[in-house]
Amino acid sequence: LPDPKVGVHPPSPRTARGELLVQSKNKDVSFNIPLSGHGGLSQVSVLNAQQSSSRLWVDMGDITPNTRNTARITLHNTGTRAAFVSGVLEDEEGYPIPSNLAWI
Repeated sequence: LPDPKVGVHPPSPRTARGELLVQSKNKDVSFNIPLSGHGGLSQVSVLNAQQSSSRLWVDMGDITPNTRNTARITLHNTGTRAAFVSGVLEDEEGYPIPSNLAWI
């Protein structure tokens, strides 16, 4: 038998609770498994950035060694849930920039 999969997908942005009843074929053994979840989605848009294919990027202009350059990126969440956002800094060729040289 394939492994069963159970998903909890509440339709609204609030906590939902339920239970999963698992019984043997002859119903002499059963288990109740509590389920809970929180509905809703985050919907994050990035302002002040440009997009090419699947990447967002910010033009930093001319960069001079040992000089601080900054760029402001604005995130806007119009969804019903909080969002966790992280970023990776890359050079023009897509190689990661070490964290001792640049940070978010």
